[in-house]
Amino acid sequence: TAMHLNCLLFIFSFIRLSGAQDVTTVRQISVQRGQSVVIPCLYNQKYTSSYKYLSAGYVWLLSDYVDFSDQRCHHKTVFVSDDTEGHIFTVRMDDVQESGSYWCAIHIPSAFDKRAGFFLDVTADSPRLHVTSQTVMGSENGSVTITCYHQGVQYGVKWCKFGGQCITGASGTLDGASVEIRHGLRNMTVSMSRLKKKNTGWYCCSTEDLQMPVHITVSQKKSRSAEGQQSPVTTATVTLMLAQTHTTAFLQGRTVQLFGLKYLLKFPLR
Repeated sequence: TAMHLNCLLFIFSFIRLSGAQDVTTVRQISVQRGQSVVIPCLYNQKYTSSYKYLSAGYVWLLSDYVDFSDQRCHHKTVFVSDDTEGHIFTVRMDDVQESGSYWCAIHIPSAFDKRAGFFLDVTADSPRLHVTSQTVMGSENGSVTITCYHQGVQYGVKWCKFGGQCITGASGTLDGASVEIRHGLRNMTVSMSRLKKKNTGWYCCSTEDLQMPVHITVSQKKSRSAEGQQSPVTTATVTLMLAQTHTTAFLQGRTVQLFGLKYLLKFPLR
């Protein structure tokens, strides 16, 4: 009996560990009851064409399917979407009500599915680690600011590239962007500057046991040449209006020809 138990424990341990390196997600995330949250799940690019899903349950083998990326079922409050270019699928959970264990998973035919588990901690009051918004917009060469709210500096909050490097001090760089961090009594303010398009992606506020993901989108800044293309039209319109006003004042009742833009404009003055 003891031998059988040891064999079962080994099998469960093998199943739990296998595939963990192919999928990366949060370990634990705290959300207030009734609110929404988005959880990113990074995966190895070799699984781009495989369908992804979310399952619920403490033990993966006994977990229940919740939603799939291929739209085979339509859950009322859970949505799985796959960004095949970024090799990341996201799980959006609306109107969360109960805490529980979940699995970001990838279906592998004739083999164990790849997966990573996380715990959803649903609180009645303010979450233990949270942000005002999980989506932040910025532009090239610009900056963004994110404030992470927590329950005290003893938690050691860090700012990390999701699934990658973390900034542990007051400043540093992530993918070429400058990062400055200021700690308050119950918050951490992160400023990222010198942004580039490549800085678009998922980041997170992180403690030893909690993470709160934040997606930053960096848009391309308008070039001077693009802005200059708009100026002649605006200037010509203003000039035409001024010319019409001036001519009307002195040549009322006559037909006047104005040479502007591309066409010869003729109109009777009133």
